Order: sequence, then C-alpha cells, then structure tokens
Amino acid sequence: MRFVLDNSVAMRWLFGDGSPEDLSYATHVLQRMAQDGAEALVPAIWRWRPAT
Repeated sequence: MRFVLDNSVAMRWLFGDGSPEDLSYATHVLQRMAQDGAEALVPAIWRWRPAT
C-alpha cells in the first residue's frame, strides 16, 4: 500500500514530542507501515515545510 505521509507525523517520529494523542497516532501509523509493508510518499516540496 502507498500513502502520502504528512510532515507532522514524521516529525513526531523524529522528535517524540507533541500531545499524547499526536504521539499515539504517529506510533500507530509507523506500526501499520511495518505490519503492512506500506510505502510512504512525500510531496517534492515537503522538505521546505516547517514542522508543526
């Protein structure tokens, strides 16, 4: 499965900060990716967007 990865989710993985709900969601996305063998796609301009 392929999906578009939001910058805010990846930043939760990197920094481990945010609300408990945000961290839980980011962890769930990562677990599902590993479980399903998913590929994350990111927009070309993604690197210029500041983390939220």
